[in-house]
Formats: sequence, structure tokens, C-alpha cells
Amino acid sequence: MATRIDITDPRDPRLDDYRNIPDPSLVARGGLFVAEGRLVVERLLGHPTLRTRSVMVTATALAALEPALAGPGHEALPVYVVDGATIATVAGFHIHRGALAIGVRPAPRAWLALVAGARRLVA
Repeated sequence: MATRIDITDPRDPRLDDYRNIPDPSLVARGGLFVAEGRLVVERLLGHPTLRTRSVMVTATALAALEPALAGPGHEALPVYVVDGATIATVAGFHIHRGALAIGVRPAPRAWLALVAGARRLVA
């Protein structure tokens, strides 16, 4: 199981990746992306090649995501458990499903590597 960390202060620096996430340039510059909602976070956690940096959830969302968080490779993953007001304050908007995750963008691949072995290419 991932590492549960209960946080009550929205100014806690461990939540800095989640601040003002509506501004996509803030996240893109750091090589990160945001997964929003329980189903999207669950897919990120189960993806074989994408890395999850952390998860911020309400207690209700945590209960729904526990099976995905118990998966292999998530033992050291920080899971910040906050209340609904804290998640909204930090993110900058109301998070309806109470779940956000920060993923790490994979390194860009050369276009030749992307089309290698393709029988058709549409440009």
C-alpha cells in the first residue's frame, strides 16, 4: 500500500505540485501532468509505463482507490489525504470526485522511433 499522509494545512509545501493546476503552463514546465477524478487517477496508477509522483485525495476517494494504490510499485508513493476544502483551496477549484494525481511526463520520443514499423503514415 502507498504511504498515507494526512494533511490539514493547505499551505503545506508537500502539496506544491497541486497549486493552481488550472494553469497548464505551470504543470507543463515542470514535466508533469495532472490526473483528475477517481477513474483517471486509477488508470494512471495502473498504467505500465507512466510514473505517478503523488496522489491527493479526500478520505472518501481514498477508500475507492485503495485497490489501485495497493498495486505493485506503489509502496513509496505519497498519498496526501485532505478534506474537501483543502483540496479546493490548493487546486484553485472544486474537485468534484476528490481525487488528483501528479504524473511524470515521459521523455519525448523522436518521430522516427514513433513511426518505425508503421505500414501507413498520415500527415
